[in-house]
Amino acid sequence: MLLHKRIQRGQRFVAYAEWHMLHTATKDLIKTALAPTPRFWGWYQLREEIALTPIGRACLADLDAAITSPAVPEAADVDAALDRMLTLTERACPMALDGLTDATTAYRTYLELA
Repeated sequence: MLLHKRIQRGQRFVAYAEWHMLHTATKDLIKTALAPTPRFWGWYQLREEIALTPIGRACLADLDAAITSPAVPEAADVDAALDRMLTLTERACPMALDGLTDATTAYRTYLELA
């Protein structure tokens, strides 16, 4: 929601920063779900730690799609990132989405009304 506001207000630098935080959160979700005791911190050795399983490879493909998107997002990029993040979460740790259906629906409804 904040990214959509930054884009509408023309706050490109803030949108860039929040976009980067979203990508980092995506990476953190993948590492936490698929490599809970990593040998390396941050972005190091992701492929070596995560790509050991088909789920890991699919999640890394989603992360690659995220980080190769435009540096400063447009509204459609944010929508695609949300869909990608929900798909990735469903794949890597489906129990994390339990109980969030109403919140996700409310968010999508808010975006349609805004």
